[in-house]
Amino acid sequence: MGLEAVSRALEMHASIFSDTLAMKRCSTIGTALITLLGMAFCACLAFAGDEPKWHEVHSAHFYVLTDAGAKRGQEVALRME
Repeated sequence: MGLEAVSRALEMHASIFSDTLAMKRCSTIGTALITLLGMAFCACLAFAGDEPKWHEVHSAHFYVLTDAGAKRGQEVALRME
Protein backbone atom coordinates (compact mmCIF):
# COMPACT_ATOMS: atom_id res chain seq x y z
CA MET A 1 0.00 0.00 0.00
CA GLY A 2 1.34 3.32 -0.96
CA LEU A 3 1.24 6.55 1.01
CA GLU A 4 -1.55 7.81 -1.24
CA ALA A 5 -3.75 4.79 -0.48
CA VAL A 6 -3.21 5.19 3.27
CA SER A 7 -4.03 8.88 3.02
CA ARG A 8 -7.29 8.14 1.13
CA ALA A 9 -8.24 5.47 3.66
CA LEU A 10 -7.69 7.90 6.55
CA GLU A 11 -9.72 10.61 4.80
CA MET A 12 -12.58 8.16 4.20
CA HIS A 13 -12.48 7.02 7.83
CA ALA A 14 -12.49 10.64 9.06
CA SER A 15 -15.42 11.42 6.75
CA ILE A 16 -17.44 8.49 8.06
CA PHE A 17 -16.59 9.45 11.65
CA SER A 18 -17.64 13.09 11.15
CA ASP A 19 -20.89 12.00 9.44
CA THR A 20 -21.65 9.72 12.39
CA LEU A 21 -21.02 12.57 14.85
CA ALA A 22 -23.24 14.88 12.81
CA MET A 23 -26.04 12.31 12.81
CA LYS A 24 -25.71 11.81 16.57
CA ARG A 25 -25.75 15.58 17.10
CA CYS A 26 -28.88 15.98 14.95
CA SER A 27 -30.53 13.10 16.75
CA THR A 28 -29.72 14.62 20.14
CA ILE A 29 -30.97 18.06 19.11
CA GLY A 30 -34.13 16.55 17.63
CA THR A 31 -34.81 14.55 20.78
CA ALA A 32 -34.29 17.63 22.96
CA LEU A 33 -36.60 19.70 20.75
CA ILE A 34 -39.36 17.09 20.82
CA THR A 35 -39.00 16.79 24.60
CA LEU A 36 -39.26 20.57 25.08
CA LEU A 37 -42.30 20.81 22.82
CA GLY A 38 -43.97 17.96 24.69
CA MET A 39 -43.31 19.62 28.02
CA ALA A 40 -44.70 22.94 26.77
CA PHE A 41 -47.83 21.20 25.50
CA CYS A 42 -48.36 19.42 28.83
CA ALA A 43 -47.87 22.70 30.71
CA CYS A 44 -50.53 24.37 28.54
CA LEU A 45 -52.96 21.56 29.29
CA ALA A 46 -52.24 21.77 33.01
CA PHE A 47 -52.82 25.52 33.16
CA ALA A 48 -55.95 25.36 30.98
CA GLY A 49 -57.80 23.55 33.77
CA ASP A 50 -56.89 26.30 36.26
CA GLU A 51 -58.68 29.06 34.36
CA PRO A 52 -61.53 30.66 36.32
CA LYS A 53 -65.11 30.21 35.22
CA TRP A 54 -66.58 33.58 34.27
CA HIS A 55 -70.25 34.39 34.87
CA GLU A 56 -72.27 37.21 33.34
CA VAL A 57 -75.07 38.53 35.53
CA HIS A 58 -77.72 41.02 34.39
CA SER A 59 -79.73 43.45 36.46
CA ALA A 60 -82.10 46.14 35.24
CA HIS A 61 -79.30 48.59 34.42
CA PHE A 62 -76.01 46.69 34.76
CA TYR A 63 -74.10 43.77 33.39
CA VAL A 64 -71.66 42.19 35.82
CA LEU A 65 -68.91 39.88 34.61
CA THR A 66 -67.32 38.00 37.49
CA ASP A 67 -65.26 34.96 38.34
CA ALA A 68 -66.56 34.95 41.94
CA GLY A 69 -69.63 32.91 41.03
CA ALA A 70 -73.14 33.68 39.81
CA LYS A 71 -74.55 34.27 43.31
CA ARG A 72 -71.82 36.77 44.22
CA GLY A 73 -72.25 38.51 40.84
CA GLN A 74 -76.00 38.86 41.46
CA GLU A 75 -75.31 40.41 44.87
CA VAL A 76 -72.95 42.97 43.30
CA ALA A 77 -75.44 43.79 40.53
CA LEU A 78 -78.24 44.30 43.06
CA ARG A 79 -75.98 46.49 45.23
CA MET A 80 -75.17 48.71 42.23
CA GLU A 81 -78.90 49.25 41.54
